[in-house]
Amino acid sequence: VVRRSSVRVSNCVIRQNIGDVELINTRNGGISGIVGWDGAVLTVEYNEIVNNSWHGVVLCLDASAVIMNNLIDGEGRWSQEADGLDCSGIIVDCRARATIERNYLRGYPGGITVAREADSVVRSNIVETMSDWGIAYIGADWAPSRAIITKNVVYDCASGIVIERRASQAPDDEPGRLTGNIVAHTAVDSVKSETRGEAIALVAVPKGFV
Repeated sequence: VVRRSSVRVSNCVIRQNIGDVELINTRNGGISGIVGWDGAVLTVEYNEIVNNSWHGVVLCLDASAVIMNNLIDGEGRWSQEADGLDCSGIIVDCRARATIERNYLRGYPGGITVAREADSVVRSNIVETMSDWGIAYIGADWAPSRAIITKNVVYDCASGIVIERRASQAPDDEPGRLTGNIVAHTAVDSVKSETRGEAIALVAVPKGFV
């Protein structure tokens, strides 16, 4: 966990941080691999973040990071250790900023999530075998986010890419763009999910998002 500091996390193995499974399922929260919040500045590269009981990498509350060249793997954690726990391989939330590039993510409920007031570039990642979404871009009208999602490969996920970003009232709103991605083998029986979505689910698309 990093707060109000600048830290480089490189060439580390962060594995098997599970905790008390019964407590995790009761509280809908577990142990994440790397957490940056409250103004943290992170470089996260060349790590193996494997089989932890919550998110792989979390950024929130004005944190910023470059996240590159990592393996982020649920490795069965979803079904075996924390059944029903909602989490992502990488989540950027609450005014955080990130460049997410050339990572390999697999085996979580969600792959990469860009949410409330976040600002992210999501580029050239491989995301596969997610039980819910591969990449999700979410934002409310009161908390607009921005995401450039380009040149990613999303494979074997219940939903490929989900866009649910509401229009903002801000006159200078720049929602970002979705270009040049490959989405394959989504909404299939091999993915363990109660609901199977679409390759690209356009739930809410703001004006100016290409």
